[in-house]
Amino acid sequence: MRAMFLLLSALGFGFALISLRVANSQRAFEIVYRRIVTGETLPNAFIERMARRGDEEGSCDGDAKLAVALIELKLVEASLAQGRDVPVEEHLRRARSNVIGQIACSPTNGFAWFVLFWSEVVSGTLTNSAWAHLGASYRFAPREAWVALSRLPHVANLWSLIPTDQRRLVLDDFEMLLNEGYISQCARLYAFASPDLMSGMAGRLMKAPEARKLQFNAALASYDVDPVSTETGGRQTELLRQNLRDLSEALTK
Repeated sequence: MRAMFLLLSALGFGFALISLRVANSQRAFEIVYRRIVTGETLPNAFIERMARRGDEEGSCDGDAKLAVALIELKLVEASLAQGRDVPVEEHLRRARSNVIGQIACSPTNGFAWFVLFWSEVVSGTLTNSAWAHLGASYRFAPREAWVALSRLPHVANLWSLIPTDQRRLVLDDFEMLLNEGYISQCARLYAFASPDLMSGMAGRLMKAPEARKLQFNAALASYDVDPVSTETGGRQTELLRQNLRDLSEALTK
């Protein structure tokens, strides 16, 4: 009996160590995941090391699979930007495999659906299924600012390719971020948008409170772009025109 007790104790301790190692591994991936999501630039050597560790991840706990997918995509983007000779196809395959695994674990994860869509953009396969994956991202995360902050800049660059029925969703992201107070991010997106997208954004800006539009114009002053029209600006313009008319009449008398 004593021997059996010691054996069970040893097995329990062993499982505890394994569980602790797995938990620590998942936390490490989740930390990297959060850092990537917030736009932090990580050293390529560190990303590559985490990608190699990613092959060990098989659990549905946390966001480990999604973290691995993001890490693989970051490696692809860095490699393409730097012209490095690396197996891009293998990174893309692993990214897709991991994000599909994450979706299988949590099918209503709107950010995971966006990452799946982006893996298809990076691989150059913008098929109907890719747009369906983007649609799923909007469906499951329609008003999550942290998702929109990653989704909108990427999707805005594809505006001319986006199906008509999804363009409204892109503008919904813009309007939501504007109303949530992400003024500088929205101003930058507006400044570098295509004329057609800029027109759509301007339409959403017209719905914003006057104070929000004035804040937006202040942020827009850093770029070579005309400010959006405001009631205050309109009154000032009309006052200037009236003063010019009065001055012209006075000079002709």
